[in-house]
Amino acid sequence: MDNDIQPRSILKKSNSKKSTIKENSNQKLAEYHAGIIQRRKEFESQILQSIETLMEYPLAHSPFDASCPSPVDIANFKRLAQIFRPNDYDDLILERNINEHCGYTLCPNKRHRENCTGKYRLMGTGGKAKDFKVVEVDQLEKWCSLQCAKRALYVRIQLSEVPVWERKEKVEGTVTIDLLDEPRNISSSILERIIDLKIDLEDSRCKAIEPERRTVKKDSTKSSVAELSEIQVHEVNVDGKNETIPTIPNPSYEAHLKLEGHVSKFRPSAKGPIMYKHGFEVN
Repeated sequence: MDNDIQPRSILKKSNSKKSTIKENSNQKLAEYHAGIIQRRKEFESQILQSIETLMEYPLAHSPFDASCPSPVDIANFKRLAQIFRPNDYDDLILERNINEHCGYTLCPNKRHRENCTGKYRLMGTGGKAKDFKVVEVDQLEKWCSLQCAKRALYVRIQLSEVPVWERKEKVEGTVTIDLLDEPRNISSSILERIIDLKIDLEDSRCKAIEPERRTVKKDSTKSSVAELSEIQVHEVNVDGKNETIPTIPNPSYEAHLKLEGHVSKFRPSAKGPIMYKHGFEVN
């Protein structure tokens, strides 16, 4: 029959286009996370290599020391340590201590050893009370001296807590590391000398102008004193003939007996109203 209605399917039509888009987004997300994992592996390997390299630092010894290291060692140390986190820097200190080196990377000395079996040591007992500290022996034995401990911790606080593979900036120059007692370069010393020279010139100018200022101030003081000396003070004669002596009005001795202007009668009297004078009853 030509007019018969064709049966319809009750199954949902498959949306192949949407499923394809979802599969592509999932694939991109998987590739993104795979790239992060690969980037993390590469940087972790680079961090381990940097720790192995810095374990044997400094490469240049005499006449250089921890207070004035070699410029080449300083540049290499900053370049290798800028990808460190504080935990990575602690691992470097630990590896150097295992080799009996001072924990500060640019120090050529051996680490200090305490001649005691205790776990703690008292510091600052011979000075002021505010300098008194109780320090673990393990912390003291990481360094050759307290000054090297300050140098190492000064570098540590400049490191970033964010892992290098999660930093958005470029790797080079993400962290600027300064040393506690880094040697001055020539340009900075020249600049300081120029500033000092400028200050000296300003001081000399002030000293030259100061006598003139004093002279002007002295002349102005003299002129003001002269002007004050020309002022004449005259006494004003006051004629007291027309003056009137103020008088006190007659006091009302019955004020204490009045209540809203009315004098109260304490007792009835056949004589009539009681008269008062100066506060006393008058017969």
